[in-house]
Amino acid sequence: LNALIVAALSAVTIPLAGCGDAGAGITVGVSSGVAGTGPAATGGTTAGAAVWSTALQAWPKKGNSQIVASDSVVRSSFDQWLDARFPPVEPRDPQVVVLIEDLRVFNTPITDLAGDWGVPAGGAGIRPQAIRGIGKTFWADLRYALVQDDQTRAMDVIVAMANLPRIAHGFDGSVPRGLIATLATVDSFSWGLTDLLREDGAVKPTAEQCARLRAAASWLDSPEPFGPVGEDENRQRIMKRYVEETRPRLRRQLDELCG
Repeated sequence: LNALIVAALSAVTIPLAGCGDAGAGITVGVSSGVAGTGPAATGGTTAGAAVWSTALQAWPKKGNSQIVASDSVVRSSFDQWLDARFPPVEPRDPQVVVLIEDLRVFNTPITDLAGDWGVPAGGAGIRPQAIRGIGKTFWADLRYALVQDDQTRAMDVIVAMANLPRIAHGFDGSVPRGLIATLATVDSFSWGLTDLLREDGAVKPTAEQCARLRAAASWLDSPEPFGPVGEDENRQRIMKRYVEETRPRLRRQLDELCG
């Protein structure tokens, strides 16, 4: 698991591009020229798209831990704390707490959406790495919420993490680049669920929280959420792990959390 996480986080700088909001009738292609049109990118609202767009535009300077951290020591301590091999604990370095609190302020407009979402409109000026990078920002927020025993915050964040693959696919529906990037956000969603289900601090969500989470993650119910696989060998190869491993695991995790 740790090797997977390191590989995915290392790939944050791989460019992504393209976006579209099927619910609002918006279709754009920022860099790849291919907006995702699979079921995962269908829906959302114009209001939700505006909030996500603002956050993603601001992420490089306000949500990227590598920039927001006060110095290299804090960056290193933060990355060591954000380790899926271990359960969330109170950071030893108080400056890491300051960093996490700053990231939480950045995340709050999205968590306040209570599950609303939308793929940003064209011309939004979003940097390609922001969509994958924001997954790490969310994950840190969720882990710290568990440290604070703040179930409400943790569930608000996991809902945002469940919606992130929708944004990623709508943003870039290309193959292989866009599809690989989208599946990286799917993996980050799984990391969050793993933390929520740890035996030493299992969360017991309310019916309303579970309903929001299942709605956000409803793309899991589609056999081809990120577009038809068809005879495309690249797409078949990339989707193989999702179909055989990732999707069954996510479904089990959701059932365990929200029975």
